[in-house]
Amino acid sequence: MPNTPKLLLAGAISAVRARRFQVAATCATVMGVGTVVALLAPVSYASTASFLPQSRRSGELAGLAATLGVVAAGQEASSSPTFFAQMMLSRSVIDRVLGMPSPTDLGGPTRARRVDEVLESKVRDSTARLRTARARLKGMIEVNTVRSTGVVELTVRAPSPDLSVFLARAVLQKLDEFNVEQRQSKARTEYRFPAFMRDSAATQLRAAEHSLLAFVGMNRQYRGSPELSLAFDTLSRRITIAQSSYISLIQAAEQARLDEVRDTPVIAVIEEPERPRVPDRRVAKAVLGVSLLICGVLVPFAFLMIERRKPLAQGPPGGLLAHPTL
Repeated sequence: MPNTPKLLLAGAISAVRARRFQVAATCATVMGVGTVVALLAPVSYASTASFLPQSRRSGELAGLAATLGVVAAGQEASSSPTFFAQMMLSRSVIDRVLGMPSPTDLGGPTRARRVDEVLESKVRDSTARLRTARARLKGMIEVNTVRSTGVVELTVRAPSPDLSVFLARAVLQKLDEFNVEQRQSKARTEYRFPAFMRDSAATQLRAAEHSLLAFVGMNRQYRGSPELSLAFDTLSRRITIAQSSYISLIQAAEQARLDEVRDTPVIAVIEEPERPRVPDRRVAKAVLGVSLLICGVLVPFAFLMIERRKPLAQGPPGGLLAHPTL
């Protein structure tokens, strides 16, 4: 059949060749507009960092509570990379960054005293400024997680290199501060459970010891009787269980007390944020890529459609496009 891909391709080439000057002028216009838009696009600088969440101790209290038949409230918070990635974009961390003092070299107005005033210097109302600055800062932050290694990658794009590296460091700092505070607050809550159960366990231990002492005092020759030996073993086993529970509660209380005052970082920074030397041209590259796509595909297709309709109005010119099947 004459309507083959080769004939269609030949027809397309003929259509573009017949209007080569118009195609060239259109492509030049598109590329010119794209170049102007790329040059006028706002320049941004990207500062990157990566960190690894520190693994926390497993929930001793949960296991101890299960042993005692008690459900411990407030299980250990998640420390997965996804959790930290979401926390960096949360209001708790973003608002802490926006409330930080503004360095003088960030390029903001001289009256700016906080980061939100640098990002949204034209908004005078503090509530509206915080809201718009929060949305803008979230748009400047990009977070990726590497599932195979558990590493979290942070990228902050800002209009100036100093602002980008400052914000990247601020996000890491406030993320760590927030998680340390949450860990200490959780430790204070966890301390109440072993502290409450510790006194009860001590009472049970003393009662078991007194029972055994009274039994031995009344039955000094218990080893000669199977019944008395079984009773002695039962009382001794009660002391062992009560003593084990009491020691576990003491250790859990001491561990919770240590966690309450511990301020060690919960993230291990692998790559510190650095001041970018060259701007990030992602927007300009995207604009130029779209311009090339228009010139390479859309413009020839448009002129091909024009040439395909032309024979219907003016009669067959005798070319490849005059075939009635095309």
